[in-house]
Amino acid sequence: MANEASATGKIFQITSDGADITGFDPARDKLDLGPVTVHNGIIVDTPTGVGIMNPWSGEVAVVVGVSLGQLTIDNFVPVINDHLRECLSGALAWEHGIAANDHTVYARSHEIGQIDRVPFNPATDTVDFRYFGTREQIYMTDNPEGVVISNSGTGQALILLGVTTADLKVENFLFYFAEVREDRVAL
Repeated sequence: MANEASATGKIFQITSDGADITGFDPARDKLDLGPVTVHNGIIVDTPTGVGIMNPWSGEVAVVVGVSLGQLTIDNFVPVINDHLRECLSGALAWEHGIAANDHTVYARSHEIGQIDRVPFNPATDTVDFRYFGTREQIYMTDNPEGVVISNSGTGQALILLGVTTADLKVENFLFYFAEVREDRVAL
């Protein structure tokens, strides 16, 4: 549902427990995430469109017919929550293409059900979490293939092949500021 007209289109408020949005025009319209924080809403791409998902309940409100890759930061009114803003920026950056760094694998959480299996050398490689949209329900565990870093809410996983958690050290992980500060990653 559109709340008001912006200079070039409509502004649609979206929360995970709200209604799906139809009629969104990525060339003109904006999404307003309002009071949503990264703890009660994460950006996800679904088969029917980009959505905001509650990582705890699984509720998703979808912008029907519009994928995350069709959006830019200009399709959002200013995002209040710093952490959510960084998560949204990371997901958008991933969808628009990044310049991959050597010896780096990329953890993501906005692609529901996506499983990536990658070779990993703890002596030289890094896991970059700057494209990972939430730390809610994240886990890291050993399995027969290697270390699994996964999000229970979205089902997306990164498997570091042939590695155990004992092989990893803090230097193997790269985060952005809010992840370190708010989630106390450094502790």
